[in-house]
Amino acid sequence: MRPMNPAKTVATTAAATIASGNDTAKFFSKIAPV
Repeated sequence: MRPMNPAKTVATTAAATIASGNDTAKFFSKIAPV
């Protein structure tokens, strides 16, 4: 995954996190707690 627009990347990751469920949510919260 190439970093493009940081804001877009965060939004995309957040959307993927919601779609993927709890396991990804835990992983994402370690990187950038919301």
